[in-house]
Amino acid sequence: MVPLKPVKTILAVVDREFEQSLMSADELDVLATAYSQEDLLAEVTRRRPEVVVVSADLQGSMDPWEVARQLRTQNARVVFLAGVIDRESDLVAGLVGLAVYDILFDPVTPDDVIHSIMNPAGLSDWADVVVNPTGPAPHGEPEGERKNKFFFWGKRKDDNHNGRGNGTVFVSHPLVTIWNPSGRYKNTTALNLAVAAAKAGLNTALVNCDLMNPELDVWFDIPQTSMEKVLQTANHGAGIMTMGSKLKPELVPNMLKIYGWGVYYLPAGNKLDNLGTPDLAEDPRDAVAFMEKVILAVYQRNVKGKPAVTIINAGTGFEYPPTFAALKNAGIVVIPLAGERQEAEIVKRQLHELARLDVEPQWVELLWELDGTKPSKRICRKRLSVTADPEGYLQASHRRRPYCLTDRGSVEWREIINKLLGW
Repeated sequence: MVPLKPVKTILAVVDREFEQSLMSADELDVLATAYSQEDLLAEVTRRRPEVVVVSADLQGSMDPWEVARQLRTQNARVVFLAGVIDRESDLVAGLVGLAVYDILFDPVTPDDVIHSIMNPAGLSDWADVVVNPTGPAPHGEPEGERKNKFFFWGKRKDDNHNGRGNGTVFVSHPLVTIWNPSGRYKNTTALNLAVAAAKAGLNTALVNCDLMNPELDVWFDIPQTSMEKVLQTANHGAGIMTMGSKLKPELVPNMLKIYGWGVYYLPAGNKLDNLGTPDLAEDPRDAVAFMEKVILAVYQRNVKGKPAVTIINAGTGFEYPPTFAALKNAGIVVIPLAGERQEAEIVKRQLHELARLDVEPQWVELLWELDGTKPSKRICRKRLSVTADPEGYLQASHRRRPYCLTDRGSVEWREIINKLLGW
């Protein structure tokens, strides 16, 4: 299965014998150990681990919630060793508010930690906890109103200055790329995931980087007009190919519009004023850097204080600069699969190639299941599944209605949002 490499981990535990047991585990690639809060944060900044295991009583002047908050801003998944802290404590409510779901209480063993790393918990595991995204109130200060949401990856201003007094809370905002080298189910996955996320209340942006097969533009009814006409209509229908060599990252926020179903959409656009897809830059490395700026411009949009998700519909070939930029910068890459052995083998080979290029997001395969068929073996650590309902998807497309808005589809795709994003 790919990638089944050991998980890149930093350990910040107090018990040295416990630490040694974890360091000898085959499942972990221990990048560093830390024995103070300051050293831990420095090591995480320098080494960029996938997971940090941290004890509540790690030496330092910060409260444990603040340590966890700073780790989350660096996109590290936290396994928190809570010791004798009570499950109903304010600290636990604050940690869950940061999307720290892997909280282990004494007694805990090294095997418990390894199991938690390999089998991440989710928000549903804390259904009994009243989540407090701003953390426990400082000593002697009344707590602000708790809200049943989680926040990380990005900032917004908290007008009430609740809880911690600095007016800043963290807003959930993962970057998710949809990719399959064969193209199977890719556009359908991107569309339904984006529409389902918007329906679930997330500020959702969808970027169509599939310039070779811009099927999503048809779903969003993007007009086939010239750049001159686009500029005359306040950038309505303006896409990546429409602008061609005149595309600038600073123009992107005005190109991002809601064309349907509550989704902010950046089209692939058309080629009426361009022959072929735009070069973006002569050097492929410069082209990748340029597309990263375009993606960042979408990601940095005003999400209006809401939890958000940015979804990129990538092309098929990862060597093409827009696709490589989409894969390189994603926190999660969803790979839709039909379950065929040959398809799985191609994906495995390309994941090996991407690993050599240091492209190592969280890979998630989305298996499109047909009744009565036996799919190929799992490729990635995480597998989700969705029902391949050809007749249902066909009928929905005839009505120009994403399947996730049908009675059956709404339940299934909301469940995928829950499992994928922890929402």
